[in-house]
Amino acid sequence: MFRNAESLIQEGLQLPPIDRLRVADRLYESVPKEDETFNRTAVMEEAKRRIDEYRRGEGISLTREESMGRARRRIEEAKRARA
Repeated sequence: MFRNAESLIQEGLQLPPIDRLRVADRLYESVPKEDETFNRTAVMEEAKRRIDEYRRGEGISLTREESMGRARRRIEEAKRARA
């Protein structure tokens, strides 16, 4: 039976925290390291750039809730655009 990602996520969120970590780890490890959509070096460079920017007073700081809210809105906008 094939399920979409959202239904799997909702089901996974019902698991105890340790099981969620196990699932997340297995999924993370399943992504090919050479996959161009995930470049560890680029992610670290971007993180360093953002930290430096913040330390210079040029960046903004968001709470986790603000950041996740923005991300969720962007995801929903992308879904609507594809529909």
